[in-house]
Amino acid sequence: MLNKLAEVMPGAQYVVVSGSLPKGMGPDFMEKLVALADIHDCLVIADLSGDGLRQAMLAGVYLVKPNLGELAALADRKELNERGAVEAAKRIIAAGGAAVVVISMGAAGAILVTGDLEERIPAPVVKPESTVGAGDSMVAGIVYGLMNGSDISAAARYGVACGTAATLAKGTGLCQKTDADRLFRQIVPGNGQS
Repeated sequence: MLNKLAEVMPGAQYVVVSGSLPKGMGPDFMEKLVALADIHDCLVIADLSGDGLRQAMLAGVYLVKPNLGELAALADRKELNERGAVEAAKRIIAAGGAAVVVISMGAAGAILVTGDLEERIPAPVVKPESTVGAGDSMVAGIVYGLMNGSDISAAARYGVACGTAATLAKGTGLCQKTDADRLFRQIVPGNGQS
């Protein structure tokens, strides 16, 4: 897999690792992936859980997107409130696990944490049809924003808009750009500043 990634990385800006690591992946897979991405000047974005998320942070990635439950597990806590989540994210950043932590909170939106920024991003209120793929759509929106020159705050807001737009689709349908763009305009920059 690493050899195949090495073939496609030249010229790429971001590598997204999401889901769960397949069985048989060694405990050093993420370390090797991050080292390979560094060679090609790619930033790694990890949307993983459990051991995969721990591996990603040990390797030191650009961005992680845990949900509150995943972040609580990392912090060895049963649950976290928003303040506790921000503190856990700051510990990840201070330890070099990631430069950016985007904590997804479902219908409540997300919290963006960097070394010098804390921003609560409320999700626009919609009537959801399905939440399948909302987290993946959020990550895709963040990457889309970054690739189009947005700063991390605007990219994270666009990610929340895309995740929310995905909930408008029935079943496993993907978000529609027109919905994402409309919802993005509803998220006032700095509206949810922590």
